[in-house]
Amino acid sequence: MLRQHNVLFLLYQGHILLFCQYLSFRVLKHTVDIVAKNGDQWVKVISRSAKGICMDWLTGSSRNIFEQADTYLNMAALFQKNFCPPEIVFEFVAGVPDAMASKLRSLGVVVIGDEIPIDTITRVPEDFMEMLMSDVEENGRVPLNGTEPSQPPPINLDVSAVFVLISNMTHENGTNHEFDSVLLSQQAEMERKNPARKQLLSQIEGWYFFILCL
Repeated sequence: MLRQHNVLFLLYQGHILLFCQYLSFRVLKHTVDIVAKNGDQWVKVISRSAKGICMDWLTGSSRNIFEQADTYLNMAALFQKNFCPPEIVFEFVAGVPDAMASKLRSLGVVVIGDEIPIDTITRVPEDFMEMLMSDVEENGRVPLNGTEPSQPPPINLDVSAVFVLISNMTHENGTNHEFDSVLLSQQAEMERKNPARKQLLSQIEGWYFFILCL
């Protein structure tokens, strides 16, 4: 059980301001069948038959597989680990209709289990099939290997890395200044020989990162 809230840190004239805005006073509860990879992966095990899964969707059941996937994805986005939502895995013990598996992948769910051609399970109305397949084609997120493409995790910058990014010494002509401090003079000499900011930028280029003020 977790209480949902937003915490915002602002830096104003050298002072850190903390704003805590509660989005809800209710306790959010979400049960996960298996928590794997030290919390980086949430696994749901579905024992329902492939036909039952298909019929739940066709009849508009409020607990159809897509509604469950939406719940898992939303909860994972709310309660991230190290700024990354857990990977959502649906394992179908008794199989899953192939078209529905493709739809789940397009939503961002990893699908495990035998995929059964949906037309061998039941006759699906054309408008349902068009809606199912068009969503998958429009998203274009299902790779050839059948798994959701992984995104690199965010980079959490520590205080030393932040100083490298913002220090005058690491910017152009910053090492030309004559420092009174012996320690700073030595650091400037090291910076001239081996620029730290250039190395750091090459490591974080193309990534998004967080700067934590605690």
